[in-house]
Amino acid sequence: MKKYLAIILVTALIGVSAHAFETTGTGRTGAQLLRLNMSARSLALGGGGISLLSGLESFSMNPAGMADVDHYELFFSHNELYGDVRAEYIAFAKRHFGMVFAVSLKGFYLSVDEIDNTGLATGETIHYYNAAGSFGIGVPVSENMMIGAGITGIYQDGGYDGYTAFNYGFNGGIKISLMDKRIKVAASVRNASTDRISMKEDSADFPMPLVGNAGISYTFRNHELRDKLILTADAEGYWEQSVTLSGGVEYLWTDWLSLRAGYRHKENYEIVDCISFGFGVRETIKKLTGHLDYAYTPYGDMGAAHRISYGLNW
Repeated sequence: MKKYLAIILVTALIGVSAHAFETTGTGRTGAQLLRLNMSARSLALGGGGISLLSGLESFSMNPAGMADVDHYELFFSHNELYGDVRAEYIAFAKRHFGMVFAVSLKGFYLSVDEIDNTGLATGETIHYYNAAGSFGIGVPVSENMMIGAGITGIYQDGGYDGYTAFNYGFNGGIKISLMDKRIKVAASVRNASTDRISMKEDSADFPMPLVGNAGISYTFRNHELRDKLILTADAEGYWEQSVTLSGGVEYLWTDWLSLRAGYRHKENYEIVDCISFGFGVRETIKKLTGHLDYAYTPYGDMGAAHRISYGLNW
């Protein structure tokens, strides 16, 4: 009975997210921390692969993937973005009553030199930081279907005049397996809210950064490529932008090493600046299974982003 009540609750939350996506006009700008992809595996695949992600690595992209957690999972991600920006992420999940409950915290910190109206440095340093916490639920509806939902709250510090703000948004997603799990499809909506945000008291306020994702993956099950080669294709849309397409490939070189590469189409970028790559290492010691993932993602003139994530299951 509790499981069915949870399914109804999660479905309702997804409905709230979809309704906000359709009717509130949310998602033009602001709170960009909420858009950050914290999965190095996903970033190596071009920033997609949401149908492939499982456990806590999918929490910030598609909460439905959390339903794959067996018992407990701890996940950490370190992100070196362009310039001196650093973003960190930590999450914990536990299976209880056949469902998976998860909490996470992510944030970034940036210091920049203050410049006056003439373009000269004042000698002062401005500090910015955002922190976002999330709570989510993943539910295995059947052997081939998972749903998930959650809520995220974000605290922002504007840096200039000490102005701070707290905002919230809803997340929801679904993941389905077909053809003996050869094909997986997934979709999610993130940061749906009627809440509006602003970095300064005297600036215009903006809706929460709404994001919609959809993806599909195919796992080869023939001959020597059986369960070794996976192809992904994804589409990501922001309310204020056209849809961004991406694709990736993952190859299981050995039982413990995976190689990945991806392409994410970016307007006005050279092809080489749209290509990402990375690898994953998995090791099991007794009841502990750890997976370390790395991704290199170019950002054109802003340099490259190095992403590292680590997950531990027990």
